[in-house]
Amino acid sequence: MKKFLCILSFLGILTALLFNSSKVFASEMDDFLSEYALVGEKLDEFERNERFQISQRGAKEKALDLATLQEQYEQYRSIGVFDEEITFDLYVQLATTPPPSDPVIPEFRSVAGNPQAGDILITNGTSLGGLTGHAGIFLGELGNGGILSIQGPGKTPEIIGIFTWMQRYGGINKWTKVYRPTSQYKSKAAAQWAINNYQGKKYNYGINTKIFEKDPTYCSKIVWQAFWHSSAAVQVGGIHQPLIASPYDLPGYFDKKPSHIVTWQ
Repeated sequence: MKKFLCILSFLGILTALLFNSSKVFASEMDDFLSEYALVGEKLDEFERNERFQISQRGAKEKALDLATLQEQYEQYRSIGVFDEEITFDLYVQLATTPPPSDPVIPEFRSVAGNPQAGDILITNGTSLGGLTGHAGIFLGELGNGGILSIQGPGKTPEIIGIFTWMQRYGGINKWTKVYRPTSQYKSKAAAQWAINNYQGKKYNYGINTKIFEKDPTYCSKIVWQAFWHSSAAVQVGGIHQPLIASPYDLPGYFDKKPSHIVTWQ
């Protein structure tokens, strides 16, 4: 009888811990969204400014400084970020990929979209020489509300909290856009695949055209692999296989484009 009561007591404590943990996570997410999510007039103003900046870039587009790009390319080759498969032409494509500029979908414009497991995060808040942009996959309850990504050369895959993400990638003229793939892509399974295959792994950072290899890896490659393996392999279809997965191009790899549910700034 005492053993039975002990088991019941343990289960009660465990249930309370899980319940309180979920409440804390929900509370932290509410605090985060109220601080960083753009909604209503703030979102409208952000997107107007973004459209203006795009029009200015188009009107005043300058010739590429190929000498500078060549210098950056050779530097990456020298430190081992690029292997011999990454040609200078490929590098130029990566360095000049424009960021996604589609607006937040109507249903989330007045109420910030609460991120869910498998949502894709894309930010302009970091650059490596000529390469701009970074990506991660939100793990939701599967990873205590963390985001899985790899930061750059010398780093390995890691899970960080959303406040840490914004400390790293937020700031003036910096943003993070959150995209939610349609149900056919099994976002929760993608998040779980990312955890199973990258959490705690000491894989190196590096960029090559071996899109299915895990070591070396880079931020948007992890995200692309997660969705490919969870739902969109060849026998299923629905996702494009690039030579190199660019952070800014991630939404375009899906046959059914993910929804832009919120912008953080």
